[in-house]
Order: sequence, then C-alpha cells, then structure tokens
Amino acid sequence: GKEESGVTRIQPDGKEHPVAEAPGVVTISKWTTSHILELVARKDGSVVGESKYEVSKDGKTLTATVKGFDAKGRSFEQIIVFDRETK
Repeated sequence: GKEESGVTRIQPDGKEHPVAEAPGVVTISKWTTSHILELVARKDGSVVGESKYEVSKDGKTLTATVKGFDAKGRSFEQIIVFDRETK
C-alpha cells in the first residue's frame, strides 16, 4: 500500500559491473531479444540473483521476473507487471 521508487543504472553490454549498494556484488546484463533484457548478479563467483525484463510487443506492459535471496538467505521469486501510463 506504499508508493516505492528507485533508480538503477543497467549497462547491457555483457560485462561485469560492480553494484555500489552491495559491496562484492557484480551484475552482467544483456539484451537477449529486442524486447527482453536479462541480468545476473554474482557474488564471489556464485549467482545471487537473476532478473528478466520483458516489454510486450505492443509496448503497453513491462513484466519483471526477479529471482534471488533475501537478507536471511531464503530464495524468492517475484513477478511484477507494469502498465504503461499514457498522458
């Protein structure tokens, strides 16, 4: 019930980039199709998270599928669907 916002810079070049907010974590991201961006987060060589962002062909929705581990080390998967707001 609370509004949430944030900014994440993603560089989809297939190279490792450090995550400032998570020391020791790097992300690797790339476009797998013209509508799908995939991202993997690693720490000490192990995968700690994966994300896939898919824009619908009509451009009206973005589906984010996120998998990883929470602060207590429990695995989770979350699917979030965003609708494009038109003005």
